[in-house]
Amino acid sequence: RDSVEIMVKKLGEDHLEVAEMVLRLGKTCAKLHSPDEALMYFEQARMTKQQHLGDSHYKVAEIGWEIGKAHVAKKEFRESLECFQTYLRARRSAMMEDDEIVSDVLFAIGNAEYELRELEAARQSLASALTLYRVLCGDEHVSVANTLYTLGLVYDSKQEYKESMKYHKEAFRLRRRVCGPDDLSVAESLECISTLYFSSSSSSPPSSDNNNNNTINYHNKAVQSMKEALRIRTLVLGKDHVLVGSSLYKLGVIFSNNPQELDKAMECYQVSLKIRRKELGDAAVEVAQTLHNIGTVYAKQQDYEAALSHWRRALVSYRESGHSDEDHLVAVTIGNINMAESFLEEQADSNH
Repeated sequence: RDSVEIMVKKLGEDHLEVAEMVLRLGKTCAKLHSPDEALMYFEQARMTKQQHLGDSHYKVAEIGWEIGKAHVAKKEFRESLECFQTYLRARRSAMMEDDEIVSDVLFAIGNAEYELRELEAARQSLASALTLYRVLCGDEHVSVANTLYTLGLVYDSKQEYKESMKYHKEAFRLRRRVCGPDDLSVAESLECISTLYFSSSSSSPPSSDNNNNNTINYHNKAVQSMKEALRIRTLVLGKDHVLVGSSLYKLGVIFSNNPQELDKAMECYQVSLKIRRKELGDAAVEVAQTLHNIGTVYAKQQDYEAALSHWRRALVSYRESGHSDEDHLVAVTIGNINMAESFLEEQADSNH
């Protein structure tokens, strides 16, 4: 900031060299996770460059690339998408060669489209990014792995689960090779693979011995994959990290689907709850979800008083986190509370 002030006094605030310094200041703010401040400096730099170079110059659009990334940090994906698309058009209008920056822009466009649930557009943008990354960087590159992973997310949202599994497994294998077996990105891929196996185990109809065997096989693979993700996150982040709590929660969900593993589910949920309370506080939706699921395990074990207690605590956490009673998660908890209260009242009447 001091350097900018000195340059402004020397050259004037509308000088191109001042704009470059302001742009660098914005990039520094972005790295320090201050997107609002970064946006202020980026806009200031863009206005100055527009005065000197015109609206359509690619150097002006280049600042839009930085503005777009700042909007992503604020989860403003519509604004980010417009910035990325404008930058890509400006580069191609200037007949600039497709390079790794273009790959990054295509990836960013696809990711923004995914967040906006423009899924077919996202698939096309990410496929273009993947092709270009492979041409420029080779098949064994982390950017290729990350694009494969995001394509897996897109296909999952499109409910094309076989395609999703294919891309997630390819991303997992590549991340292991490129980043190492204990990298957090490997855990990220394993978690997605586990979730897909779990969905397969939950949706397989138990109409034959073959289907039953498939269900057990998918369940075991879901557990194995989530346990490995948990191991990596615990190793890298420590046992009290919020992502460890997330993996424990998801492992509890898998265990709770098997009546023989409810004790394991309860153990995972209890440890997850402890981590989430410590890291996020009681007024967090993650705490509410964990309390709700603990209540559900108690209900499956026919301990309805304990279930009711945890569902009531979950309801308090949901409301404190800002969720209204019309929210689906809250409505389900309220429905469970009403059913448990009715059941316990009927039980008390029958005992009398």
